[in-house]
Amino acid sequence: MFLRNFYRLRLASARCSLQAYPRVSLGAQFSSVAVKNESVDKFNDLIDDLVTTSAPLRAFTSSYAQKLRGAKTIEEFQKLMSTDRPTKAEEVVFALHTLEHLSAVSPKQASEFLKSEVFVTALAAQLLTPDVALENLVEVLACILRINHGIPIEEEGVANDSVKLSHTLASFFSKLCAQVEAGLQAKTEDLNATTAINFYCDVKPYFSKLSPGLKEITETSVLRKISEVHTSSSIIRLLQSLNGKEFNDMKFNTPILAKVEELVPIMLNGERISVMATLAAHKCRKYELLQSIAEGIRSYTDILTCSQIVRLSNAIVELSFYHQRLVSRICQDLLNSTSSIRQWGHVTSIINLLAKARVTDEKIWLAIIEWMRQHLKNAPYSDLRFCFSALVGSGLPPKHFADISATVAKKLQPGTKEQPKRWLNIVWSLAVVDALSPKLAESVLCEDFKKEVLSSVVSTERTFIAQKLLQISSAATHGIPNYRGSTVQKFDNDVNTSVQSFRQLKYGKNLAFADQFMTYLSVIIPGGCASQVDQSVGALIDALYIFDSSTNKLASLNSVLSDPLKPLAGKNVVLYFNDNHFSRGFTDEDDGKRRLLGVYQMNVRHLKASGASVVVVTEHELQQCSDSVSRLKLIKEKLITPSKWVDGDVLL
Repeated sequence: MFLRNFYRLRLASARCSLQAYPRVSLGAQFSSVAVKNESVDKFNDLIDDLVTTSAPLRAFTSSYAQKLRGAKTIEEFQKLMSTDRPTKAEEVVFALHTLEHLSAVSPKQASEFLKSEVFVTALAAQLLTPDVALENLVEVLACILRINHGIPIEEEGVANDSVKLSHTLASFFSKLCAQVEAGLQAKTEDLNATTAINFYCDVKPYFSKLSPGLKEITETSVLRKISEVHTSSSIIRLLQSLNGKEFNDMKFNTPILAKVEELVPIMLNGERISVMATLAAHKCRKYELLQSIAEGIRSYTDILTCSQIVRLSNAIVELSFYHQRLVSRICQDLLNSTSSIRQWGHVTSIINLLAKARVTDEKIWLAIIEWMRQHLKNAPYSDLRFCFSALVGSGLPPKHFADISATVAKKLQPGTKEQPKRWLNIVWSLAVVDALSPKLAESVLCEDFKKEVLSSVVSTERTFIAQKLLQISSAATHGIPNYRGSTVQKFDNDVNTSVQSFRQLKYGKNLAFADQFMTYLSVIIPGGCASQVDQSVGALIDALYIFDSSTNKLASLNSVLSDPLKPLAGKNVVLYFNDNHFSRGFTDEDDGKRRLLGVYQMNVRHLKASGASVVVVTEHELQQCSDSVSRLKLIKEKLITPSKWVDGDVLL
């Protein structure tokens, strides 16, 4: 045991760590931003553990070990094996690790020597005996798999050669497997938890080609040992070895995830991030574990590196786990790491998190915008489009990235294989920030494209597509001076543009709260009120009413004549928004600040441009009221004095 761990430590220091042991329990296991004292403590704990559970230190100073360390090439190793064969199992283990180390440079030569008669005979002589320690047997079996890159098979003509009495690698490996299986059946307790986990992870890829008995006892052994795990690297390696089926199998996930959660407090940040990334890869939303990981990362003292932020961003979005203090920590550290970003791919991951989390903090958005501005010349087309769309959705004032909007509009050309829906989305993003050109507007508003994009999606998506087409049409009408191109006014019957479908799009799971708001409105507005879809704007209007300033009262819609060209002129529009329609405050500077998201800002602009006064009522405001009476009072006050709106301002 000590021999093996010491050798791995030597390989790690030589920057040649073994692939099969990617999570060695030493420095290579820790985050690159580990606190120095924490690393020292981990090192001391490891050494104490090894000294108390392993062979005496003299195993390292033997002349045989010194000779093996002197072999720098496969040729030198072969020469050494011809004169100094291993005389005990521990020396076989050390020899195999040396060969594995050398195989990193000469894999073919190493594999050939592993199969050589002289070496296989030496292995068999020391290992195919009843008194060999189980930990040595499992280590040898795993080493052979790694060096050979798979299970050894008999070469053609050898299997039926009855004259050949010496062992082949395939026949030796078969006997070794049987010996390991018997040992695990009888002496599982002889293995420590780390050895059992490493063996399981090494042989697992080959379970389908090993005997069912060996597979079963290996799984059983590792499950028994989970409770004995005390090092985070071991349990993380086991967690990362699980496939999708095992992640959903309580036999595996229950003990492993429980042990991971137990060890989260002693993990380094890199390890916590690895665990979260693994959970994200399997869409495992174990809330208590995620909470523990998030708090551990948040409270860590060192600044997160760019690569750590990217991994965290991807994991958080995949899990939809927008932990407030964790997102806040990422934003704070990102301000100190922006200059270290080297790839547009990293920016797409980060900006995706900021957009999906609906981060309010302008400082972090402006830092990302500045990075994009400095790297516009070498921006991959797809990454630029993705990042621009995220900026649009954030609700930031368009003036902050007007130059980026102009660059996107200038570069935008539909490719020969451009999907209609994808083209619609990027043109719609330009419409949201008033960056449309007549040519781009015409490209999606013409009848041919309208038919193509609607036919490319299933019927349940057509309402969403229709809404975007209406909003682009409105943006062209109100935002492009003297626009004379195509517009969209109506759709065929197979496209559902009913009020109910638009309400479902806007409110989703929060439809019940919107219904409650409509109940309050019906009490206040004369003759009741009803939601409607204004197709000239592509927006859902929760209510429409008249305010008579001479009497200071609400009046019926029938009390004024409508202008056919501007049917909303002189009328008041009520728009209700819940928390999902706003950005979210994550940092201290965001306290009390929220920003209406981009598409809803556009709706307000276009409704005002149509001549309407806009009254905005939010779920947040109503929740601050103690009872129904106070809610009714608040709504009435807002209807009598419509909210003032300035594009891009934070709505309080």
